Amino acid sequence: MMMDALHTAWFAGDQELTAATAAQLEALTLPDGDAAWPVLRLQRWLASLGTGQPTGRLEHLADVVDQAAALHRHSARDLLLICQAGLLGGLETQALELVAGIVARSREEGKVGVLPSALCYLAVAQTFLGRYRDATTSASEACDIATDTGQPHWAGHARGVLAYLSAVTGDRESCQELAGLALEDQGERALGHRARWALGLLELGHGRAQDALEHLMVLYRGPAAHQLPAERSLPDLVEAAVRLGESDLAAEALARFDVVARRAPQPWIEALLHRGRALLTPDDDTFARALRLHEQDSRPFDHARTRLLYGEYLRRTRRKAEARRQLAAALEGFDRIGARPWADRAQAELEAGGAGLTQRRSPGVLALLTPQELQIVRLAAQGLANRDIAAQLFLSPRTVGHHLYRAFPKLGVGSRQELAALLLSEQ
Repeated sequence: MMMDALHTAWFAGDQELTAATAAQLEALTLPDGDAAWPVLRLQRWLASLGTGQPTGRLEHLADVVDQAAALHRHSARDLLLICQAGLLGGLETQALELVAGIVARSREEGKVGVLPSALCYLAVAQTFLGRYRDATTSASEACDIATDTGQPHWAGHARGVLAYLSAVTGDRESCQELAGLALEDQGERALGHRARWALGLLELGHGRAQDALEHLMVLYRGPAAHQLPAERSLPDLVEAAVRLGESDLAAEALARFDVVARRAPQPWIEALLHRGRALLTPDDDTFARALRLHEQDSRPFDHARTRLLYGEYLRRTRRKAEARRQLAAALEGFDRIGARPWADRAQAELEAGGAGLTQRRSPGVLALLTPQELQIVRLAAQGLANRDIAAQLFLSPRTVGHHLYRAFPKLGVGSRQELAALLLSEQ
């Protein structure tokens, strides 16, 4: 109960209450070897991020996450907290594996009420790993089930994730509608901060740096500044501030992100840190270091954005041939994930540098499917019968058949075998 109270205070951004609750929890004693110790360590660490304490690394975080998960295999509540700690520590792959297991077990055991929260965490992990189609599917299902089971908290969370994914593709209407609903459901002090990040990213992608900065500053100065969306949106704030000539603000935000990078020393996070430094003080070595780090753990959207910014710098310094290489790679990366406004910016930079029209990559036939159709065809490609798919997704076999009937012509396939081959080629 004390851990639940601490988590609630932390999520609300109430530093005084978080500190007081953490002190009470610290005073409790547990027997050596108690199963609660590993998850308690993670909870204390999470709490320290919201009380103004130094946000240093938790030594051997990956091992602590594994140990806690092993001791709490059947407790979805604790496992989701462990997953959250993993995400804050930059352990997206570990968190993905953990929460995917929760989703699978919840389906098998018919625990519908657990699915919205688990699917939301799954969607967040998939988003950070650049698996945007999978994230859209997970978040859409989370929203539907949360709405059906009366869990507006998680419906708002799912809408925030979907708003972010719409921002990546530049879908203004969808992003604004979803973000508006999330903010209406959750408010700024709860889960609405993910929607605010989405709105900031949307405007940044469309070249409206001032509007982007206004949205991102709500997170930067707000009570949720210690939470995941506010921390991971810092590179976007740095870019918006630099474009507006607000170098002091950009440097301040980058210093805050440096704390995040030291706490979660992952190559892709360090790449964003170096990208921010290169924006403030442009030079080839810093951009090159960022790109080398991206190649160690490539998240396609962030990697392409770094190439775009480097290409813009190279074009400004009149190195057109070098700029074209970076911009062409950025364009290909954006087109691959359907990030239309960012791709258009890369195309415009190429043309400004003297390149002709570039052959644009198609986002692929899977983009023609709705999130639920994509979810169903992936299960069908694994050889599952309609009744088994229906049981997993809490649908009727007839509904599953209807979705497959609609999806097959879109994909140009006529059998499950052809479907499996197509999905393999699209990976």
